Amino acid sequence: MNIRTTLVAAATAALIIPLIVLTAIIGSQINAKSKISYEKTVTSISEKQAHSLSSLIESYSRRLTAVTQNVAVKDFADAAYLNAGNAARTEVEKVLGGMVGAGTGFSALFLYEKSGVVIASSAGAASYEITPEILAKMSPGNVYAISVGQSRSVYNLFCLIPLNGDVRLLASMSGEEFNTVISSASFAGNGRLMLMDPDLHIIDDTKYLGDLRENFMPEYAEFRHQIEGGADIDNRLLRYDVAKKQCIAYITPVGDTGWFVVTTGEVNKAHEAANAAISSLSGITVVAALLFESVIILMALWFAKPLSLILSTLSSISRGDHEARVNIVNKNEFGIIARAINDLMDDVIVSEGRYRTIVGLSDDIIFEWNLEKDEVYFSQNFNKKFSYRAPSDSFADSFLIKCRPHTDDAARYQRDIDDLKHGRVFKQNEYRWKNMYGDYIWILMRLAAIKNNDGEVIKVIGVVVDIDRAKKNEKVLNARASFDALTGLYKRETVENLINNEIDLVSARKNEFAILFVDVDDFKHYNDDYSHATGDQVLQFIARGISDTVSEFGIAGRYGGDEFVICVRNSDTNDPARVAQDIIARLKDGFICDMGERLTVNVSIGIAVIKNASHRVDEIIGLADDAMYKVKKSGKSNFVFAGEY
Repeated sequence: MNIRTTLVAAATAALIIPLIVLTAIIGSQINAKSKISYEKTVTSISEKQAHSLSSLIESYSRRLTAVTQNVAVKDFADAAYLNAGNAARTEVEKVLGGMVGAGTGFSALFLYEKSGVVIASSAGAASYEITPEILAKMSPGNVYAISVGQSRSVYNLFCLIPLNGDVRLLASMSGEEFNTVISSASFAGNGRLMLMDPDLHIIDDTKYLGDLRENFMPEYAEFRHQIEGGADIDNRLLRYDVAKKQCIAYITPVGDTGWFVVTTGEVNKAHEAANAAISSLSGITVVAALLFESVIILMALWFAKPLSLILSTLSSISRGDHEARVNIVNKNEFGIIARAINDLMDDVIVSEGRYRTIVGLSDDIIFEWNLEKDEVYFSQNFNKKFSYRAPSDSFADSFLIKCRPHTDDAARYQRDIDDLKHGRVFKQNEYRWKNMYGDYIWILMRLAAIKNNDGEVIKVIGVVVDIDRAKKNEKVLNARASFDALTGLYKRETVENLINNEIDLVSARKNEFAILFVDVDDFKHYNDDYSHATGDQVLQFIARGISDTVSEFGIAGRYGGDEFVICVRNSDTNDPARVAQDIIARLKDGFICDMGERLTVNVSIGIAVIKNASHRVDEIIGLADDAMYKVKKSGKSNFVFAGEY
């Protein structure tokens, strides 16, 4: 993907995508708020109509109380009707008839005894079919909605008021005022308001629908199920589905009357207005996106031109044209970048010349292996030792492949090269290579890795150091080595010569070595309390312990009497403290002497770590010896480093 396309894509992602996301978020918020607003509307209407209905029922209650306070009605109800004649009944019915009609709210009034026999009524009351079963369901003081006749389109409201133990007043109301409450509430084109009496009779749209417990409204099956399940429905927002449509209902109690106002509606209707607003917002977003895209493309064309020139110059430099420079003279940031690149290339050329000069003057051979390009470069002084000219810079043609290692080193060298191919870089190793005269010489190969941001090795920088003289000197020293007759370790002179040779090698290897000075604690005890033969056995036991511990990475010798010197190579990896601990622990295990007794041996050890070739052997051993005496003074049977207390 070129720079222009990248800029357009990046700017599009940075401007247009957030705009689209913001539109989606706003649309989602509109939908969410429209739903919340719709639920608030349903709740508000339900509570408002419940308040109106409560006031209406209270007014009915006051009117009925006035009827019960009438003297003629009270006297007639006080069991006097049993002896009263037609005149008294006529007088009561006249009173009842005067309390019904237009403006009273009552359609008919009845006086009946608890057995259900009507003993007096207002005119026209006989047309109402009130069965004893219906009367039995009525609780005194509550208003009920009851269907009149067989038509559910006609209903009346009834209220039962006790006068005394045997007589009760039954009032019939036409429900016109209730109809006004129901029909006055409409919202969102689909809102529906229903009234429910204490016996779960439903009035909806001025019609009596019946008992909610009947299956007369299949679309409200879930709503009915929640109510019948004994849920606490007072002031509760119910959610349910009808024909895959989300619906809500809010149920509000009408004071203490036992009635409920039930407001229902479809939630999806609430989203229609929101969807219209979202559609308009989406249209605006599309126009804005097209405008932004046009501006972005024009900016990308202008912005990418100098960047393309910079990239083209860098590409030429990477292909080997070190004379290429960025031709931008502007004073803006692009001009600053161009001048910085040009100055950097000038510095690189000077630095590379300085680097090649220094490499050419060095006795060490320096090489660079670019694993990505699979190319190897050797410094010019390489030919002075090995006289090999590679036909190309390819790794396959390099001396790393074409060299002739000694038979004993060939397998190990090949394993190391294979590890390098796979990015496993070792620190250093020693091999014997055949030089231009056909002789095998010892070389030390020291390596450093350059990694990319992913941690993968992309280059290996190596140094080939000639250590042949020191290695051959070590061989000569080993051949001439003299050994202590009692312990089998090197004698003092031999161990000092070997340590001197290690000093010569430490600069080439760029590593450390350590000297451990070991002195036996209370050695006189073995000679005096046992015998000199036992003392010799102690020295032999110590020599075996030291030799077994350091044989793979060090040399050891008897320095004199009961003193021993150990040289630990590569002390940065072969921890001299661990070596000292192992020796102390091994000797404390003891051995069975010729007298049949187990003898334990304690030693004090001083340690000197050497990091460069500036010290003489006697100075190094002296440092370790001084450290050993600090152990002697502080309790024995321990170790300490030179300079520590």
